[in-house]
Amino acid sequence: MTTAAMDSEKISLAKAIFAIDNPELLVKVKSQLRHILGLDKGGEAVTDGCLPPIDASEIAYSLSRAEQDVMAGNVMAAEDVHDYYEKKYPWLCE
Repeated sequence: MTTAAMDSEKISLAKAIFAIDNPELLVKVKSQLRHILGLDKGGEAVTDGCLPPIDASEIAYSLSRAEQDVMAGNVMAAEDVHDYYEKKYPWLCE
C-alpha cells in the first residue's frame, strides 16, 4: 500500500470514529483499538491521561455515597477545598 493510500485509509478511519455519537460504542471502539494495537498487553492499564470508563452501577454507587455524605454533613465548601490545596501545594497556584 502506498503512503497516499495509507493516509487516505487513516483519514477514513478517523472520520468514522469522529462520527460515533454513542458513548458506549465509543468506549467499545477505543477498547478494541487499544487491544489491536497492543496497548494493553500484560493486563495493565495504559495511562493516557484519561480516566477509565465506568459503568452505570459505579455511577449510581458514587451518587448514593455523595448523597449520604451531604445528608450527614460530611462536605466542604469549594472555597475551603481550594484554600486547603493552595496551602498544601502553593507551586501549583503560581
